[in-house]
Amino acid sequence: IRALTDFRYRSQAPKLTDADIAKLTASLQEFHDNKAALMEAGARGSMDHWRIPKLEIMLSVAPSIRSMGALGQWSADVTEHAHIDVIKDPARSGNNQNFDGQICRYLDRQEKCQLFMQATTARYLDLRGDSDDSDPSDGEENTLGSRQVTDYFKRAHALSAGDFPTAPHPYRTFASSTTTFHLASRPKMTNIDVDRAAELYGLPDFKPAMADYLARHHHNLTHTIGGRRCSG
Repeated sequence: IRALTDFRYRSQAPKLTDADIAKLTASLQEFHDNKAALMEAGARGSMDHWRIPKLEIMLSVAPSIRSMGALGQWSADVTEHAHIDVIKDPARSGNNQNFDGQICRYLDRQEKCQLFMQATTARYLDLRGDSDDSDPSDGEENTLGSRQVTDYFKRAHALSAGDFPTAPHPYRTFASSTTTFHLASRPKMTNIDVDRAAELYGLPDFKPAMADYLARHHHNLTHTIGGRRCSG
């Protein structure tokens, strides 16, 4: 039991070295080496086997960490919270009858209210004549009314292709095959250290991520999105 508990706690660490992964594997192996004692003590009740799906999944934890990084990034907190927003709250607003229909109607009306809010906000900004800041590397833009919608995928591709050699480095616009990122050049908070930023925004792996970014930039390497980091 202690070995299994050690395994669970070690696997939840925000970052793990090769030595940590070795200890993680050793803890799981220790459990398997001694699990017969639980059977002899009758802890399994009427069950005479260890064919448990969750126990089998534990065998893939260490290989997964080596290839994809710490397990914390795969937290189910987001989907569990979504269950509250899209199931529990709508169900409580009804009369406990015909749950499926009432939940769908609730979500449909909620979406219509959100779209109406967005439309009125966009119209308000349109009348004020506000516009986004742009730079010479913006590339082509699509227009929506009098406002501009920037194609950040196209901008990121143009920057990586060297179409704008005078653009400042490192680039603040970059993309993967499905996601694009555009970082603010003038952040609102300019006097904050890395540890404080990690605590404020709930980013336990922010420091190693920054170390990896700076190491790659120093050696002129391509910045990757996802996967295992070079820096620990």
